[in-house]
Amino acid sequence: MSLKSAQSAKIGKMFQQKRLLMSFTLEEAAQKTYINIEYLKAIESGDYSVFPARLFALKYYEKYADFLDITKPFFDIFDKSIFDSFDEDNLEESFFEKNKRFIFDIGFIVLIIFVIILMG
Repeated sequence: MSLKSAQSAKIGKMFQQKRLLMSFTLEEAAQKTYINIEYLKAIESGDYSVFPARLFALKYYEKYADFLDITKPFFDIFDKSIFDSFDEDNLEESFFEKNKRFIFDIGFIVLIIFVIILMG
């Protein structure tokens, strides 16, 4: 699931531009902030799906913003409204769609065993 929006991408672009204006590569920024480079890339792209939890995203965002001297508040991509369109029924359907062949095979094997028992 992607945790990216137009707003988070716009803010991420601002982070990237400020870093480049300060003449830092991603590697240098990662070394100076002690933030994993993948997290810096995520913040700069505006895609927070790599973070294990909202708190991680928030704290790394704040730390990187301090480093770049950016005062933009955290755009809460983890807000509940992002997940309003998420439907758990689709998740279940997706599981069965992905495993349809396996479920069919198991059912077929059970049917064969049942027929053998009846004939035996």
